[in-house]
Amino acid sequence: MSSDTDAVCKVIVQDSSPENEKTIKEFCDTHNLVAVKSTLPNIMDVLRSNVDLGAIFLSEDLVDKNNDNQPLYKSIHKIRPELPIILRKTADSTAHLPANRNLYCTSYTTDTINDIETAMKEHIFNTNYPNALIRGIKEITLDSLGHLFPNIEMEASLPYLIKDRIIYGEVFSLITLESSWCRGYMMLQTDEKNINELVKKDLVQADVEIDFRLVNDVLSEVTNLVWGKIKNRYISDQDLGAYHATQVPIIVNHQNKYITFGTDIPQLCFKYTLRQTGGDRKEITLYQKFIFNLSWAPEKFSENQPTVDDLIDTGELEFF
Repeated sequence: MSSDTDAVCKVIVQDSSPENEKTIKEFCDTHNLVAVKSTLPNIMDVLRSNVDLGAIFLSEDLVDKNNDNQPLYKSIHKIRPELPIILRKTADSTAHLPANRNLYCTSYTTDTINDIETAMKEHIFNTNYPNALIRGIKEITLDSLGHLFPNIEMEASLPYLIKDRIIYGEVFSLITLESSWCRGYMMLQTDEKNINELVKKDLVQADVEIDFRLVNDVLSEVTNLVWGKIKNRYISDQDLGAYHATQVPIIVNHQNKYITFGTDIPQLCFKYTLRQTGGDRKEITLYQKFIFNLSWAPEKFSENQPTVDDLIDTGELEFF
């Protein structure tokens, strides 16, 4: 079982046997994997939607059952090539096993499912995120949201890893994080309509016109609050300006809600639910994602220790 600081990973399970699904779920429960099952007749409909995933468990006897005249694993790879496919072999495995080994990362039987732990570490849990960092990010973000929206109920999901590159909603912010132990980006993604309602209820007077610019300003303020607190806690002054400016292109495809940072390492993701109090209690979803695509050295990670002057400045200490 996962603690509140262990990063989990959401995987979709599509298997032809309920008994095998039970075995897969038991494996997932003990390996920080959150198993979800498609209730739609065609898994492709799920994969075309805005759902964050880390991998796909697929039974071999389903690979030919698709509606676009090509094997299912090829269809999956075509629209979500970043997702590793884990194949459960059937009794007649030679009839179905893909000849192209690049289309799946590993295969197993229900008797050998524990043997895929190595593949899990290689393809999903190949990036270590310190527990103190995960705990701190969630604390900082909830505190920043609470400062901006004092009358809103909030909750955070377990942190989880994602391999895909889906953008949630219509608006997102992107800001750099650079230190001796990391170089990458933090993203905040949300639905414009819902955050519009939140802004209207909590931040402005009824006669003030709400448009996308005000929503952008609010998201920018949240981003700056979170970024500033993360920097103060985890990035020392000596880190600033000490590193070369090597970059890689960031590609954003708005039509397909897709962003890529030029790497296949998993993103660390937090999902926050903001709920209005009273009335219809509308819910607003905010996704926070971290991608350290330029440099990642968790062994150098440390938390800044506040000085007496720092504590006095923040009001945590005062002179007699």
